[in-house]
Amino acid sequence: MSWNASLTTAQIQTIFEQEVKSAGGKVTDTFDDGTLLFTRAVLPKNEKVARRDRVDKGVALKAAWEDIWVHPYVFRRVCINGAIVAQAVATKHVMNTEHVSPIEMEIDLRESVRMCIQEQDFEGYVEKIKRARGLFPDPRLTLMPHLSRLPADQASQILEDTHRRFAKGADESRYGLINAVTSLARDTRNPELRWSLETIGGALIVTSTPTPSGEGSGEMEVVR
Repeated sequence: MSWNASLTTAQIQTIFEQEVKSAGGKVTDTFDDGTLLFTRAVLPKNEKVARRDRVDKGVALKAAWEDIWVHPYVFRRVCINGAIVAQAVATKHVMNTEHVSPIEMEIDLRESVRMCIQEQDFEGYVEKIKRARGLFPDPRLTLMPHLSRLPADQASQILEDTHRRFAKGADESRYGLINAVTSLARDTRNPELRWSLETIGGALIVTSTPTPSGEGSGEMEVVR
């Protein structure tokens, strides 16, 4: 991974795969260039969010230099889109440095993956997704705060591409916006940008809580 890391990306991936398999899950996607590692897995738990629309519980890991992050991951089966819930309490951060022995590092990483799998509020994410179906956003206003950390030209392009997908879709709710973002992520070849888009999708999930009259959120709630 880096000149002063305790574990290599290949070793981290092996540990991740073993822990996911022990939990009854399977790794679905991995990018590893020896410096950066992005990997995702689904677990044997799923819930229906709408008719013929189910999402799987999952876990995702990013390793970059001395940092390893483990996050809850939500995978939508019908269109093969994933969202990373980076803001979750269940998110775990591990420092991968030469100051920690490989054995200690492995123990720490295994524990972090297990805890993220066990502690994440998957049912809570499902409920927020269901709520998102009743919220109708201004897509640009809703997305802009989530793009502030990206370069201006990249943020502008993502805004346009997402808005185009959202406008073409049949779902004008926040759920439709989440899927526009995660479908863009699915079709993005740059692994770092894909990860960023999936974390934006996750952020849109966890903020799918209506405020009075949509105040301050760029969207309104419709009670059916």
